[in-house]
Amino acid sequence: MEARWHSGAVAGSFSSIVIGTVTDLVYLHARWSRRIHPVTRRSFFGDLPGWWIAGGWAIDLWLGKQTREHVDLDIATLRKNQRIFWRRLEGWDLHLGTAPDVVEPWPTPGAVPTPLHAVWCRRTPTSPRAFEILLNDSNSTDWLFRRDHSVRLPLAQIGRMTSEGIPYLGPEIVLLYKATQGP
Repeated sequence: MEARWHSGAVAGSFSSIVIGTVTDLVYLHARWSRRIHPVTRRSFFGDLPGWWIAGGWAIDLWLGKQTREHVDLDIATLRKNQRIFWRRLEGWDLHLGTAPDVVEPWPTPGAVPTPLHAVWCRRTPTSPRAFEILLNDSNSTDWLFRRDHSVRLPLAQIGRMTSEGIPYLGPEIVLLYKATQGP
């Protein structure tokens, strides 16, 4: 059964908050979007290997300032680490992105098959979407661009960290995914 997933943008603004003084971006996003629950705190993912804030928030963290309002939160990890996340999200309402703008309920998480790469997560079926997990391809040494595996970057270079310890995906990767044409 196919279902359309609408992010349900929530009115609100971070205009009075300066990135760089925030120690818990995930919690802040949840507070802003009225989706507070303990699982969205950074400590929820803090002990898991290789995760980064992705998308628009990653660009803002890199710039050190907020450039626009954000209606969602993307979290990137390596495809090889996905099962650790699914165990942490046991009991959550997960939806697998199967086509552009189409998600399907995913009641029994396993390995997300390639080329699929997006899982929308919410606490319960009636909760708003909390975040999206984006799976990134890799081999033993390199991150691999999903659309063309010849485009790669050493794994040690794909993520950055704010002075507050918030991990985020490097801007070169975020912007490459944002590009609509090219490799």
